[in-house]
Amino acid sequence: MIGKNKRSSINKKASGTAERQKGLEQSGLGRKPQIPVWPLYLLLFLLAGLYIFVRFTGPILLILFIIIIFIEIINMLRSGSGKRAIAELGAVVIIIGLVWLALIIALGNTSPVDVVPSCSMLPTLHVGDVIFVKSVPITGITAPLVRVNSSRASTFIKNLTSNAYECVAFNPSNPSVVSQYMLPGYSVGLYTYNIKTGRSYLNPEQLGLVRFNCGTARIRYSNGTTASEAALTSITIANQTIYPNLNNSIIVYRTIKNDSFYKDGDTYVVHRAYAILDANGTYYVLTKGDNNPGLDIQYLNAPPNSSQIEGKVIFSIPYIGYVKLALSGVSNNAGCGQKFVG
Repeated sequence: MIGKNKRSSINKKASGTAERQKGLEQSGLGRKPQIPVWPLYLLLFLLAGLYIFVRFTGPILLILFIIIIFIEIINMLRSGSGKRAIAELGAVVIIIGLVWLALIIALGNTSPVDVVPSCSMLPTLHVGDVIFVKSVPITGITAPLVRVNSSRASTFIKNLTSNAYECVAFNPSNPSVVSQYMLPGYSVGLYTYNIKTGRSYLNPEQLGLVRFNCGTARIRYSNGTTASEAALTSITIANQTIYPNLNNSIIVYRTIKNDSFYKDGDTYVVHRAYAILDANGTYYVLTKGDNNPGLDIQYLNAPPNSSQIEGKVIFSIPYIGYVKLALSGVSNNAGCGQKFVG
């Protein structure tokens, strides 16, 4: 009888201890202390805001983001709710994966969503805009189609990675003095620069496949002032003159190793189709940023062929892609302080 009462007393004590421990856990008193993480979130938001103006903070943001995730996992495990939190996180990952798969199927593209990395498409697209990209055949891209001789096209494209063709303002009395902006007494013309020889010269004849027609365009700076800049006004191919058209498709294409864009770190480009060359069934797309003074091919870039084109932009959401740009450390501020106004 005594032994029975003793065992009962021990069981009651154990039960009471368990209940107290459970109560402590529910109240938070029995848990391991949490690592403060709110200062890191504050720093993350501050750096994200700073990234809009100072792009070198991108790698710091990535490291900080990884640290925050690591601390949050530790805190979840310490709180005793780690398993549930991990299960919820897994459910979120699965849902995101299903949405991504649905976009791939709907848009026919393995990279259906991308982010605008530069200011070259202002004012149509801004840095950080999320774009939805639909895979389309060449016939699905809206731009003038011009049939050209395949041999001439091959020679022309081969020269594009060693010769730059830039519309500039120059001093007629001393043509070697050039400027991107119109100065008093200056004229506009096309200069060719060869990266192998370092030679630059005024190129009035343009005996290649594409003739670049230069003129001027007004630009407005972020401070409200305006200026006149030398820029491409049209191109002539096979006696057909083609002008810029904002109704043409905006496409996403991959650059190649010899392109100056690729060397600058731009592995993909979001620009508007200007014209399509049909070289006996092989297609090349001439592209231009709406906020750029010339075609991409004028700056040591070969025109993308069908295999390089990811698709055309069908929809965009403003700015929310800044997170991706910040974490990837993308840094391209070219043209952000100005835009073409006509």
